Order: sequence, then structure tokens, then C-alpha cells
Amino acid sequence: MIVIWSTQPAIGNITGRETLDAALAFAAYDQPVTLLFSQLAVRQLLPLPEANLAGAKNIANLLKALPMFDIEAVWVHDKSLQQCQLKTEQLIGEPTLVSDQQIRTLLQEANHVIRI
Repeated sequence: MIVIWSTQPAIGNITGRETLDAALAFAAYDQPVTLLFSQLAVRQLLPLPEANLAGAKNIANLLKALPMFDIEAVWVHDKSLQQCQLKTEQLIGEPTLVSDQQIRTLLQEANHVIRI
């Protein structure tokens, strides 16, 4: 399993798109992929109707399409979500809320971890 761990906000850079591009590339070669969002990267999962005006690409449609590419494991760090004062209901899709311990377990079980 490959874990792609995003920690950077989408505004002002292209890390959100890079994260999804990497996940799609691995999935195209039948590699199991888990996306993990923590720290300010949890904001990448917010719907941004005017993302281009904010300096970011709107990746909402791509996030919604991930299950079509067999990417169904999208995890969000619970403490990061709290620190950003967000709730899971505000996020695109249906990401799984995970604790520090669950992240440690995920990282130990992963064959490869890519931190973006």
C-alpha cells in the first residue's frame, strides 16, 4: 500500500493537485493508495467555488471522482480538523476521521509513504 500524506495548504501552491496526480498515477498501475490529509492540508478538502481567485486550483471535482479510480481510502487527521475549526460535514466526499494512533498504524503498514 502507498500512503500519500499531504500536510500543506492548497492556497498559493499546487500541492493539492500534486497530491491527487500522484494518487491517480499509482492507482493507474493498480497500486492501492491511501490519501492522508493533516495539518493545514485538511483545508484542501473544502469546497472552493472561487478557488482560482484565491490562488488555488479547484480540485473538488477530482476529489469527488476518486472512487472511480479505486481510491476510496481518504483519511483526515482528527486533531488537524479541530485545529482548523472544521467539521467532517464541511469536507468534500466522505473522508474517514483518524487519530494519531491510527496514523502511526497506517504508516507502519505502508510499503511506501510519500509526504507532500
